[in-house]
Amino acid sequence: MAYENNLTETMVRLPAGARMEKRLEMSESKLESQIVTLCSKLGLLTYKFSSPSQRGVPDRVIMGRGRVLFLELKNAGCKPTRLQERELERIKKVGISAGWADNYKDADLMIRHKFHHPLEDSCFR
Repeated sequence: MAYENNLTETMVRLPAGARMEKRLEMSESKLESQIVTLCSKLGLLTYKFSSPSQRGVPDRVIMGRGRVLFLELKNAGCKPTRLQERELERIKKVGISAGWADNYKDADLMIRHKFHHPLEDSCFR
């Protein structure tokens, strides 16, 4: 899969006596870069979203085909903070799609589902 080329290697600490293994994790910035590329390929607009007066807002707003998706991106294995979860719920409560992802596959699926793009040329083929 193409997105694996952008993964970074990190070491995982195991209990004493256990063999160390390598694990691949994607940083939030790499994931964000790949999401921007995906959106461009799909003909969607994506903007970095920040609000100086409102903490916890999602990282990205994605638009196209008359639809909007707010997307919070996290490092692999991380979850949104309580404040971020609250903001995602506030957005959903007013009828706008919002979600979060800590990996490319989940983000890709969420975007394609929201904007009704087929899975061809995705990480699922």
